[in-house]
Amino acid sequence: KQWYQRRVRGRLKMLQQNTKNIRNLCILAHVDHGKTTIADSLIASNGIISQRLAGKLRYLDNLHQEKARGITMKSSAISLHHRYGGEDFLLNLIDSPGHVDFSGEVSTAVRLCDGAYVVVDVVEVTSNLNFLFQSFLFSTSE
Repeated sequence: KQWYQRRVRGRLKMLQQNTKNIRNLCILAHVDHGKTTIADSLIASNGIISQRLAGKLRYLDNLHQEKARGITMKSSAISLHHRYGGEDFLLNLIDSPGHVDFSGEVSTAVRLCDGAYVVVDVVEVTSNLNFLFQSFLFSTSE
């Protein structure tokens, strides 16, 4: 396992030199709709955590209060390797909070990113989209 982690770290360092293949992405959604679960699954796809722990570990939630309450309160980032079309990419992934009380964290994450994974609960689609559009419009107007 340590050998694999050293290999991944070496690959990430190499990818940092090729800036045209670096993408900054964030995960946006309302609270409790699976942002951290998706982040855990992407992290597991790079072999950093096991697939079995993805969605349970909450790897990017570092604060004690985040783990106790089960919600993301501070944005956290991780660099991941992704291969697409025969090319290697470095994905800087930001897991952002979903609660409106932490909208400043979301706005900052959106400003830093080239794109976003938007997770929408189809049952609550209207309120989710309003929150996301307001966060996006606020961050791009400044």
